[in-house]
Amino acid sequence: MGNKSSLGASTFLYTITGFTVKGISFLLLPFYSHFFTAEEFGDVSLMMAVFVIAAVFFQLGMQTVFPKFYLEYKELHGSKSVLSLFFFRYILWAALLYSILFLFSDNISLLVHSNTDYGMYYRMLFLAVAVETISMTIIQYFRAEQRAQHVAMLQFAATLVHVAVLVSLLLYGFNNIFSFAAAHLASPLLIFPLGVFLARNQLSLKTGSIPLRPIFIFALPVVTGAFFSTLLDVSDRFILLYFMSEEEVGVYSFMYRIALGLNVFVIAFRTAWTPAGIELLKSGGYEAKSQQVFVNLLYILVILSLVFLIVSKTGFIPIPGYGQFFAGNFGSGIELIPILLTAYIFSGLVSYFSIYPYSLEKGNYFLKMDLTGILINAGLNFLLIPLIGIYGAAFATLFAFFAVFVYISRVSLRHIPEKIIISDILKPVLVLITGYICFYTVKNVFLLTGLLLAGIFLLILLGRIRLSLLSPQGLLKEFLNKPDKLS
Repeated sequence: MGNKSSLGASTFLYTITGFTVKGISFLLLPFYSHFFTAEEFGDVSLMMAVFVIAAVFFQLGMQTVFPKFYLEYKELHGSKSVLSLFFFRYILWAALLYSILFLFSDNISLLVHSNTDYGMYYRMLFLAVAVETISMTIIQYFRAEQRAQHVAMLQFAATLVHVAVLVSLLLYGFNNIFSFAAAHLASPLLIFPLGVFLARNQLSLKTGSIPLRPIFIFALPVVTGAFFSTLLDVSDRFILLYFMSEEEVGVYSFMYRIALGLNVFVIAFRTAWTPAGIELLKSGGYEAKSQQVFVNLLYILVILSLVFLIVSKTGFIPIPGYGQFFAGNFGSGIELIPILLTAYIFSGLVSYFSIYPYSLEKGNYFLKMDLTGILINAGLNFLLIPLIGIYGAAFATLFAFFAVFVYISRVSLRHIPEKIIISDILKPVLVLITGYICFYTVKNVFLLTGLLLAGIFLLILLGRIRLSLLSPQGLLKEFLNKPDKLS
């Protein structure tokens, strides 16, 4: 299989090539904005909300359950047996669940869109998530083994196929929503055979006598928590539709996906940090390395937030002879960006503090985290959207992530020692607040860009990040302090 990737290299590869549906959506936002109306974008956003809810029940907490039990069981039962157990069980489960959802696709379309016109597209998306779930077992295996190059290969190929199919179908005049669904189906259909080929020597029908009961006990609250976590991400779309219309859903979802560009890094960090943090806890090296990881994580989250402020503001400015990067019909929600970016900063910090629950036999903390988030998010959505429209949805998301951060950080700090210096937190936070003030008050886009760039360079100096490390790879190596392997 080759050598394991270092933690720094893993995070770099996951950030550059580990584009999930959210990451792909961010890359394709300019394309979406010029082909889709706000109402059409609202429709596909609602479809994707159903897609990710379905994914919770297809994947059954795999991203949390697999690394924990693979690392625990592989020494006792062998890596081949553990991978095969997950792989073949998920094939049976995905086939069963897809058969059920196939029959009810028209009903789901009627419930969400008040007509059955989208039933075929839902069948395509449910097939996509079924195949993606099976492939995900192999991807999780490579991640647990810290073989980031294999994960990068699979996800980069899937990204290329997704983009190629979507762009080709739209340019050739196919229905916008059909093109959207077809592109999502094409990616997992490619990953599946390629992943099986790469892991062919690790798959076997003989899984031995691996105990399933501990997996189910741990997974049940994790899956329930994942369901609430997903509702935390998507419930505002349905509530917006209830109080407003598909057009407002489309504008809000567009701004949300710009902010999700920051979440691509958060996902990459969580993917690399989870197995590494678990190993550090087991080896006793967590306290020695965690402080620098936390500080640099905060600095980079703020730096990237300032970058996305620049992207969002300049993206709606017409360039003579070239038009706009983003179509102007989505620009009415641009002031949502700082609110949503702040929410994803807290999401990144939640990922950092979420290592402690992995050391336990039950996943109850994940359930409590996500239940806290969805209750606050849903409650504030119903309260604020009728008062301030799409801004209410943004503030509800922010307060929900903040509440989850407060909860899990307090839990973690009670059980795992951390050396967090207040001044290390205040410096990037003050720069971020200043950047937000400039975003709302400075009208000249060139002056605003200059001020935000000044903030980025100030953070690089304050964080002692060398200017030679402005490239993504160098920045992430600095973020992780050392490229040492943790195994």
